[in-house]
Formats: sequence, structure tokens, C-alpha cells
Amino acid sequence: MHFLLQMRTAAPAEGERLHFLASIGAECMGRNSSKIMRCLTPKCLLMLIIGASFAGASLSASPSLSVGFSVGTPGTTVQVAVNYTTDTNAATLNFDLVYDTNYLASGTPVRGNALSDHLVASSEPWPGVRRVLIFSAANSRITNGVLVHVPFTIVGNAPDHDEVMAFSDVVVANLQAEAVPVKTTNGVLAVAALPRFVSISPTTGGAIHLELIGPPGRRFLIEGTRTVGQPSWTPLHTNVATGGLLKFDDLGAAVLPSRFYRAQVLP
Repeated sequence: MHFLLQMRTAAPAEGERLHFLASIGAECMGRNSSKIMRCLTPKCLLMLIIGASFAGASLSASPSLSVGFSVGTPGTTVQVAVNYTTDTNAATLNFDLVYDTNYLASGTPVRGNALSDHLVASSEPWPGVRRVLIFSAANSRITNGVLVHVPFTIVGNAPDHDEVMAFSDVVVANLQAEAVPVKTTNGVLAVAALPRFVSISPTTGGAIHLELIGPPGRRFLIEGTRTVGQPSWTPLHTNVATGGLLKFDDLGAAVLPSRFYRAQVLP
């Protein structure tokens, strides 16, 4: 999220090995999804994966799941990305994302670019837990990228604060249907009012003086670009809005015919 301001100056498939998981997942997508996803706990899934494992399979480097930093204002819905990085040939995974129901409500995840023919099943087995199961009937490998985008709606009266997005009960299975070790990195959804430019004026030395307001104590990044048609944003200044006010003199603007600005909240 940002506020924009212009200022002018001068591997082979082995589908049969995970067919049973695809069948379970396909059923989850049907009318009994809530009941089945409640029964399909991560421990149960892990037992199923191990039970279907084949001898002779090898493990590679551990895959990694992470939730990035997101920003949202009260009353809005934010798409929180769940990222995946690995060189392991994994085709199936399951995870819970834990959140605070006092300020957030989760929705149905949207598939990301790390998936090909994979299906995504999801439920809320209990309040504050978004469960996601990803599987492929063709045993296709999950690639690096975004697994899913999970929508979170922020309540209208939420105070300015950071909400932790925490992983729980993560299970990843390779193409041989073996459970593999996995690393996880929790993320943050910052609930904050958007920064707003309130003053812009030239200085006697030719620079442009900017002032913006935002939640006190938050770190902000001011960026600039010479065009908004195909913008190339350049970081100009990072600082904390002391008392809710951040001031900045753009010395480089003196030699430019025009400059556009935006401000973003940082972790």
C-alpha cells in the first residue's frame, strides 16, 4: 500500500504413489470438505504420507515456507502471500496458518505461481486457524514462488499494531510420498493507517521539502520516480515518523524536470 504524489520542479511423474492423497484432496473439494478437512489433521496426513512411502527415495535440501510482510488499514482485506523455496521434488504439502480472531477474519486462499496442476483445499477447523492442503493427482512438483494468497479482512476498529502470521503443523511430502524436513518463517500483517503527504514546497537551495503524517513510531520509506507510465521507483529516505510526522528534503529533485513520490510502511 502506498500514497502517490507528483511534484514538478525543473522430474518424471509418479502419480500412482500419491493417488490416495489426490483422492482425499478431491473429496475435500466436494460437499464434505468441512468434515474431511477437520478429520485430516496434519498428524493424520503425515501418517498417510509415511505409509505410502517407497524405499530408495532420497532427500534433498529442506524446503522453506515463509509469510512476508503485509500492510493493511482497518476495514480492508489484505492478500497475505505464503512463499515457498526449495530444490526438493515435493508434490504435496499441508500447513496451518494461525491468526488472531479479535482483529482478523480469513477467507478462501487463492493459488499462487508455485503451483501447476495442483488443487488447493482449505478450511477453518477451529477459529483462528486457516488450514491449507495442496496436492497434485499427477504428482507434479511444486516450484519456487507463492503457494497461495490468503485473504485477511481487518476489523474496522482495529488499533495500530502488528499481527503475527504463524505456521503450525506443516507437512511436506516429496514425489516418493515421503515426509521431508521443512523450515518455516512466520510473518507480520501490520495494521496501520496509510501515510499521507501534507506538505510539499521548494527550498532556497532548489531541493523539494516533503512532510508526511502516519502512525507514530512506524518506519516509512519515501520513494521517487520520474514517470508513472512505467515507473522505476528509487528509495530516497527511510525514517520513523516521530510524533506521527516525517520530514524530508529531496536534494536530487533540483536537477529534474519532474518527480513523483510515494510512501510505504516498512517492517
